Amino acid sequence: MTDARRFRHEAAIYGSDDELLAVAVPFLREGVEAGEATLLGVDEPEQRLILDALGDTDGITPLAWGEVYASPYAALEWNHRTLNDLLANGAPRVRVLGAVPSHGTAATWDGWARYEAAVNHLYGPLDVWSVCPYDTRRTSDDVLADVERTHTHLAAPDGGHVPIPAYTDPVAFLTERARQAADPLEAEAPHVAERDPTPGEARRTITALAKATSLDAATVERLLLAVSEVVTNATVHGAPPVDLRGWATADRIVVTVRDHGPGPDDPFVGFLPRRDQPGGLGLWITNQACSRVALLPEPEGFTVRITVGAPPG
Repeated sequence: MTDARRFRHEAAIYGSDDELLAVAVPFLREGVEAGEATLLGVDEPEQRLILDALGDTDGITPLAWGEVYASPYAALEWNHRTLNDLLANGAPRVRVLGAVPSHGTAATWDGWARYEAAVNHLYGPLDVWSVCPYDTRRTSDDVLADVERTHTHLAAPDGGHVPIPAYTDPVAFLTERARQAADPLEAEAPHVAERDPTPGEARRTITALAKATSLDAATVERLLLAVSEVVTNATVHGAPPVDLRGWATADRIVVTVRDHGPGPDDPFVGFLPRRDQPGGLGLWITNQACSRVALLPEPEGFTVRITVGAPPG
């Protein structure tokens, strides 16, 4: 067990219940037979289908899917802690059949796309084999394209495990994703702007901006928490000046916070809570509050973009 990278991340892209079972049943049975910790985390209809097909479910741990996969960053932390605990308690390997929510809106998928890319790095040293099922009957072509870029192999119904040529290094994927997340509003003059605001001043500015929108109070509160954390990070860990900018339509808000420092060294900062890195905890709180967060290193500064509400268009 000296290999620095042991995590195996596969996608199972299927178009029928039979195709799902052809991948899931042998994968889970083999895990139990090998004495591995074997977890099943899929939506209730698929979980019932798979458990019925297995018959003997001894050795398989079903997960409360709606709780574990409620949000990308909560799932990332829960899974990371659970996998480490199982391995530390003697499991020779952990085998997971786990599905992320993939058929929502483009806005909700963005966080899960980042999750699927980041686990390739964050879980890399863990002796874990994960298969992520995606149903083509409910999943868009755009999402499936991201799936192919964030999984190293395809688990096929015929039992094969085929490398995916489109797989992309997670740092490159996340950097590209952040650039693509630019909102057309950012090409306009900002609706609000502050230089070197305190966290309190930033919250008041964005509170006033939010009054022009139809966003619910809970969404606005999460945005205010995220903005406060990012402004604090930029002030404490970045270099002045710190510029806060905001744009709003009736159904969305975009906020950018830019400082003139280099930004964090770790491209995965904020995915898991890290108290040993500058900004690690603040960006993790930001991601928990608002999953549409982009980190943008620039030649002369570092920008964090936060978006809430409906996607453009």
